[in-house]
Amino acid sequence: RNRIYAAAQGALFSVDRSDLTLDYWNRSTGLNGNAVKHIVFDNNTQQLVIAYEDGRIDLMSENGTIVQMPDLYMKSSSVSVAINCLTAGSNCVYAGTDFGIIAINPRKAEVTDTYYIEDEAASVDIEQIVEIGDTLYAFSHDSMRMYKACLHDNLVDYSFWQRVKTQDKVQQAMAWKNELYILQ
Repeated sequence: RNRIYAAAQGALFSVDRSDLTLDYWNRSTGLNGNAVKHIVFDNNTQQLVIAYEDGRIDLMSENGTIVQMPDLYMKSSSVSVAINCLTAGSNCVYAGTDFGIIAINPRKAEVTDTYYIEDEAASVDIEQIVEIGDTLYAFSHDSMRMYKACLHDNLVDYSFWQRVKTQDKVQQAMAWKNELYILQ
């Protein structure tokens, strides 16, 4: 990887590691949205996944080629398309939304699955997602709940998701050396 990417105040920047040039990315340089909300680099496809405030998603390759994924944005008239987080997993990229989780296949530039993980497949806002080994963890911002499921199960079926009550609201969650760390 020759570039280091950063998002700040709705803008996307990159630094070329070989010559230290700084680039600013926007609509005139090929992006399809205005306000960048989250970014994550997918090591499997060597692409940067860019989520915008309006639910648009772009995939940027190392050479700067940008592919738009309109799947989620096109549903904006029927549901909130706010993307609350992005996480690169072992086989896909996960986006936490106001209704649950969407699984993105960057190779095909498409949303492959939608997970409504609350009881009876009700909507739940997901603010953080962590993948460790064969388990996917999701955290709701408004509650003191953590959800977890085995990646080998049918994650579209809400009954495979276990709800675990936390002691306090989760502020941050991350994986380190195959362990889950939670800041409450």
